[in-house]
Amino acid sequence: MSPARSRIASWYAIANDYLHAFYRACGSTGYATPMVRREPLSMLKGNVLSLNQSSGVERLTVERGIIWLTSTPARGDIILKAGQSWELKQDWPFVIEALEDAELNLLVSQETEEVK
Repeated sequence: MSPARSRIASWYAIANDYLHAFYRACGSTGYATPMVRREPLSMLKGNVLSLNQSSGVERLTVERGIIWLTSTPARGDIILKAGQSWELKQDWPFVIEALEDAELNLLVSQETEEVK
């Protein structure tokens, strides 16, 4: 392969990775992207929520307020403020407590039931 074609192939791979990440973040179903939906969640100060792996939540974003998040086994406390996100990959279940009134967006796999 010529150096020019090699560079083009590299740029194509990078662009493909960015598009895949964009589709996933937007909840779109771009090719080879799992079906996901955004689910809003309101929490009053002091409310506690436990998320099991079966909830299908992949990521949470704090839109307003502050939350405390921990996992099992506990690997430390995580404090998230408005504009911050966290990917829920392992160490289930997760426990969330609203340290003040909070609005969250949950990115949930389509194959799972709604978070209650």
